[in-house]
Amino acid sequence: MTLVTIPFRSMFHLLGDDDWLATLATVRAHLGSGGRFAGDVFVPDPELLATRQDHHGFAGEARHPDTGQRVALWEHNSFDPVAPVARKRRVTEVLDEDGLVLERRHRLLEVHFRHPKEVLRLLAAAGFTVDQVFGGFDGRPLDSGAEDLIWIARSTDQLAGRPLGGSAGPRCLRKVADLPQRDREHGDVDGIRLL
Repeated sequence: MTLVTIPFRSMFHLLGDDDWLATLATVRAHLGSGGRFAGDVFVPDPELLATRQDHHGFAGEARHPDTGQRVALWEHNSFDPVAPVARKRRVTEVLDEDGLVLERRHRLLEVHFRHPKEVLRLLAAAGFTVDQVFGGFDGRPLDSGAEDLIWIARSTDQLAGRPLGGSAGPRCLRKVADLPQRDREHGDVDGIRLL
């Protein structure tokens, strides 16, 4: 392949360095000669996270696009800066026109965030050379005010395109792929920044 992407901050669903390195090894194994790997994660803002610690409340109401029913959204956010993990409980309620709750669903989402230097360290440890980094999708530089880390990298050696052995990489990729589609959608994952 000439391009492998892992968009929508999906890498933050991986638990630890071993999962990151195994996933990155799988990416390298699928890259062809001269291929590139592009990905993105949000840049954690400790001050913003602190203001949203144990924040809960009504997040909004909308009409379901298929059924037309009213849907109310409630959220509770917490984070552990030491772990570092952000947790979101999202409660959706389907309402009748009088506001009676017809259905209630709880979803839990954990995001294992990392700071840009850690992400770049893992990319290098996995055998990637980062050609470009950006602090936003508009191409702004990665600086102290950046909200995103976007990278374009290439394999540092001739292993690209050949399997690296072991099965941990595909297992880690399946972890993200096995998430329900609604948890992989850009808006849902993007919402984590609002913690």
